[in-house]
Amino acid sequence: FYLSQILLPLPGRFAFMRDIPISRSLLDPPTTLAALASIVLLVGIGILAARRHKFLSLAILFFFLNHLVESSFIPLELKYEHRNYLPSMFLFLPPAVLIARGIKRWRRSRRVLFSGLMAGTVLLLIMLGAATHTRNSHWASEKLFWEDVLVKAPGNARPYLQLAAYHEKQGNFELALKLYARSLDLYDPAPRRARAGAYNNMGTIFNRMHRREAAIAHFQKALDVNPRHEIARYNLLLPLIVTGRLDEARKHAEILIKQNPRHPYYLNSMGFILLRQGRLEGARRHLEEALVVTPSAPDVLINLGIAMGRLGHFREGLALLEHARRRAPAQPAAWLGLIEVQMRSGDVAAAYA
Repeated sequence: FYLSQILLPLPGRFAFMRDIPISRSLLDPPTTLAALASIVLLVGIGILAARRHKFLSLAILFFFLNHLVESSFIPLELKYEHRNYLPSMFLFLPPAVLIARGIKRWRRSRRVLFSGLMAGTVLLLIMLGAATHTRNSHWASEKLFWEDVLVKAPGNARPYLQLAAYHEKQGNFELALKLYARSLDLYDPAPRRARAGAYNNMGTIFNRMHRREAAIAHFQKALDVNPRHEIARYNLLLPLIVTGRLDEARKHAEILIKQNPRHPYYLNSMGFILLRQGRLEGARRHLEEALVVTPSAPDVLINLGIAMGRLGHFREGLALLEHARRRAPAQPAAWLGLIEVQMRSGDVAAAYA
């Protein structure tokens, strides 16, 4: 296929990825045997031509030797056009040499052939330039790029996932959800990662739409596919907290901390959950650990300040909340936390102020 793209470089034959059938045997698909025979024949020609036709030999052998790196039995991604760039470099040398020799030989002796060769070369360059311009138009935007890939690789999950992510960023949530859902049944070289990622992204959209139960269900599906998907588990915490399922949220936070004990987001989330449950000492411990990692994170400062205030450590709590207010003056939680701790400390005038 790579060689055919070089011989017939039409814009419609190029794409970031394509649906390439995987060979299961010499005859499944039937093109496998023909392709192997062609490769053996070409390599044989390259070896036999080494003495008399050095440019031809170099072009053929350089092409196959370079493709051994990424286009062999090693189970990498099946096909990418950029893998063809370096291997194809010398394939253009033999025709260039032939054109140069023809120009030199026919310049004076055969004017008609010389004129035809010159006109054909110019026409070829114009056609290749026009084809390049047409192909480049597909790279004009992220949307156009992945729509082109989707048309040429409709059986591949990746263009659906990328287009879904694009429409999610644009706020087209319903279309994004449909594209994510469509990707679930399609091929991907890393199917667990792709499916878990799709479910997680769908859960994120449902969360943004305030459809908490649907968000919880999709985050849980992501974890069913890949139990170690930390992002999906972390994203699951918010809808569980909002719907009051604090015990479930705490269990998931415990798993996250076990996977990554010093992650400040996980420690802060656990502290917040324990704070909501009234487990103040546990909340304080986790939030202080988070503060060691991120000393100026407003969320951690606010949660720890409130916890300290509820534990009766008013001075420490107010200092933390004041620090958070200076760090994030537009964040209402810092002001509300200050009001709460000031009221608890009996300083009603400061709370009103």
